[in-house]
Amino acid sequence: MAAQELQDRHGAGTAPAGTFEEDLARQEAIFGERAGELLARHPDKFIAVCGGDVFVGEDDGDAISRAQAAHPGRPFFLRRHDPLFAPAHGSPEPKSTTNMSFEEDLARQEAIFGERAGELLARHPDKFIAVCGGDVFVGEDDGDAISRAQAAHPGRPFFLRRHDPCFGS
Repeated sequence: MAAQELQDRHGAGTAPAGTFEEDLARQEAIFGERAGELLARHPDKFIAVCGGDVFVGEDDGDAISRAQAAHPGRPFFLRRHDPLFAPAHGSPEPKSTTNMSFEEDLARQEAIFGERAGELLARHPDKFIAVCGGDVFVGEDDGDAISRAQAAHPGRPFFLRRHDPCFGS
C-alpha cells in the first residue's frame, strides 16, 4: 500500500517559514531523494518524513507518532512500500506492468480527491478522508479510513487526507 497524507495543521506555528503545503512538498522531496535507499532498507514498513528527518514504523500510526513527537505540528509525508505490489520509488524501470499500474492507480486516487477536494473537505471537517478504487471513505482516525478503504478494495493503493477547518484548505 502507499499513502500520501496531509494531516491537520494544529501547531503549524512551530513550522519554519513558508506555507504548510511548501513544508509538505519539502518532506516529499526529501523522501524522493532517498526513496531507493529507504524503501530497500525498510520493505513493508511505513516511512514518514517530517522536519527533514525519517521515521520508520511497523504501521502508519507508529511512524506518524514518531514524526509528530519529534516535530509537533509539522506536516509529514508518509509512504509504505510493499515489494510484492509496488516498484521502489525512483527505480529506473518498473518491475512489471502491474507495478506501473499500482503507481498509476495511486495517482488516479489523488486526482479524484483533487477534483472533489472542496466538497469533501467542507463536508467532512476534521475527519480523515481516503480515496481508494475511486470511492471515498471517511473515518474518525487514519486507521478507520484506511481499514474501510482496504476492506472495500484489498491490495489497492489509497490517497489519504485530513483537513482541520481551523487552518483553512
